Amino acid sequence: HVIQEKQILRVGGTTPVDLDIRLIAASNKDIKKAAADGSFREDLFYRLNVVTLRLPRLCERKDDIPMLVSYFIEKYSSPFEKKIKGISSQLQERTEQLGDYYDLEFVRVSLLVMSGVPPERTDSEFIEFCDDYTLTLYEIAQEEVHLSLGYSKHTHDLFALYAVGGHAREQGFDDDYDMIAILDSSEAEQVDFCNKIMGRMNSEILKRGILPHHRFSDHFGSYIVSFAQLADHLAADADELFIDQSQILSSRMLVGSRKLEDKLCHEIIKPLIFEKGASYLQRMKGELESRHKEMNDDHLADIKECPGGLRDIEMLLLMYMVKYKIRDPLSRKFLHRLVELEPQNGEQFRLIGEHLDFIKGLRDNYRLKIAAHNYIEREYLQPVAEGMGYGDGDDAAGRLFDEYLERTAKTARVINGLVTDIRI
Repeated sequence: HVIQEKQILRVGGTTPVDLDIRLIAASNKDIKKAAADGSFREDLFYRLNVVTLRLPRLCERKDDIPMLVSYFIEKYSSPFEKKIKGISSQLQERTEQLGDYYDLEFVRVSLLVMSGVPPERTDSEFIEFCDDYTLTLYEIAQEEVHLSLGYSKHTHDLFALYAVGGHAREQGFDDDYDMIAILDSSEAEQVDFCNKIMGRMNSEILKRGILPHHRFSDHFGSYIVSFAQLADHLAADADELFIDQSQILSSRMLVGSRKLEDKLCHEIIKPLIFEKGASYLQRMKGELESRHKEMNDDHLADIKECPGGLRDIEMLLLMYMVKYKIRDPLSRKFLHRLVELEPQNGEQFRLIGEHLDFIKGLRDNYRLKIAAHNYIEREYLQPVAEGMGYGDGDDAAGRLFDEYLERTAKTARVINGLVTDIRI
C-alpha cells in the first residue's frame, strides 16, 4: 500500500503524509521464482521489480578480490593504527596453485588405490604430498600474516607443528587433519601471530574437504599450546589422560627444528609419559578391554573400532612404544622394528602387518568407491571386491566380507595375547 500510494498514516493520525522516497530492495534469493511458487507475494514483487540489477557472487568474479582486499585494508588500517601494506597477489596465486597441487595429487593417489596398488605404496605417496602441502601452506600463511600485520615475529626454534591421528601414523585418506601446534613462548604477540597463521591454514585446509582439528584447542582456548601448558595438563591424574598422552606420543613433526623435538621428548614425553609407563599401560589395557565388552555383532563391520581393527593396532603399538621408550611414528616401520626387538613374537607382528595392509586397502577402496566412513556394508562391496582382485562374480562381495571378518577375528586374538604379556 505504501509503495503504491506513496503515503503513510502515522499511528493515531488522521491526515495522510506524502512520501518522496526511492526504495532499494536486495535479496540473495531468486525472488521471481519465489513469487511464482507462492513463497513471496506476487503483487509486492511486481511493485518492487522496476529496475533489476544482478550482482554476481564473489566466486563468479574472482578478479574483484584484489580490489576488495585493498579497499578493506585501507578502511580498517587507520582505526586500528596498523600500517598494512597489502596482500601480495603472488601469494594468492601461490595458495591457489598449492590447492590445485593437493587436489591433483589426491586424485592421482586415489587412482593408484583403485587400480590395486598396495597400501604401503599409496600411503607413502599420500603422506609425501600431504606433508609437502602442509609445509608450503605454513610458509605462505606465515608470509600473509606478516604482510597483513605489517610486522613479523621471530618463531625459528620456537614454533613446531605436529601431525597426530592417521596422518601422523603415515596413513592416507583419513577422516580429518589432526594437529598440535606448540610455541615455546608465552609472549602475547608471538602467540597471536602463530594463532593467525593457524587460522589461515585452517581455512585453506577446509577448502580441500578436510576437517582440521587441534587436539588441545578445547583445553586452552587457542590453536597454540606451550610446553608449560602441556606439562601442567599431563601432570594431572585424570582417568582419560592416556588419550592426550597417546596423541602426543604418536605425533610426527611437520614444521619445526630438532631443538624443539628434543625439548618435547625431554620435558614432556620422557617424564610425563615414559616414566608413568605402568599407569599408562594399565589404563590402555582397561580401555581396550572395556571397548571390546561393549561391542556386539553390529560393530564387527566397523573397520576402525572393531576388535582387530585399526584402533586396536594403534593402541597395541602405543603400548609397545611406552614399554621400550621409543619415539617413532606408529607406522609399518615400527612393526618391523618390533620383530627385531621381540623375535619370539615375530610371526604375530608379521600377521598384524599383513592384516593392516588388508584392512587399509579395504577401507581406502570403500571410501573412494562407496562412502567416506569406516562402516563396511556387505551389500555395497561388489565394486570394492573387483578392485581388490576377488573377481566380478556374484559371490565376490561375500567372499571379501567373510575374509575381512576372519582376518579381524584372528588379529583380535593375537593382539589380546600380546597385550596381556606387555609389562614394564
